[in-house]
Amino acid sequence: MFERTVSTWSFGKALSVTGWRMAPACGPKHLVEPIKALIGTIFDEMSLVSELTIGHCLNLANSPYLGFDNYFAW
Repeated sequence: MFERTVSTWSFGKALSVTGWRMAPACGPKHLVEPIKALIGTIFDEMSLVSELTIGHCLNLANSPYLGFDNYFAW
């Protein structure tokens, strides 16, 4: 199914920062490339500050959190 599947999720929901409109997409190149082309024409790109903030949040989320292995396990 991988060759026919694109997975998306929301950083806003995953990192409890609702209101942030950022979501990655993963899948085979022949499906993801047209998505990238379309998004580039209808949405503004994320700012560098937003990208750095998401990266920092993802790093923090992998650290121990409230007695759990990480934020996602919590």
